[in-house]
Amino acid sequence: MNKARNEHPLVVLDGLIYAIGGGNFCCSESYDPSTDTWSSRAATRYDQESSSVTLHENKIYILSSDGFEMFYPQSGMWQEFDKPNVHSGSQLVSINGKLLAIGDEEYEGRHDYKPSKSIFEFDTSNHTWRKVSQMNVPRSEHRAVVVNFE
Repeated sequence: MNKARNEHPLVVLDGLIYAIGGGNFCCSESYDPSTDTWSSRAATRYDQESSSVTLHENKIYILSSDGFEMFYPQSGMWQEFDKPNVHSGSQLVSINGKLLAIGDEEYEGRHDYKPSKSIFEFDTSNHTWRKVSQMNVPRSEHRAVVVNFE
């Protein structure tokens, strides 16, 4: 990597490994394993420490406590959208054509947060979020991955 970082998400798109944010940085880079080369990419608008990233419809989506953004690989640019009503600790997943934000931390007073049961869905056609369900058990700062068993 060209910039030292920590707590950054990684995602693979079109044969490149993207490292986004981390350590209160907005920068992003991609690694091409075929050439063993790191390249700088457009910066995100927000610091991306402890954020969640996923691929959806051949784009990279990233959610942090500060914002929600989408990366267009064709243009190499980020676009900002309204984020769901989450604070921190949510995980993004793409499943069955839907983009979901699962879990969260709900603010309960000064420096007092508790895990949430919330599940929000992002509509890519009109760029809006809606609460769609709740988990049985509250979760925050967890990890989520989708496995296709076909």
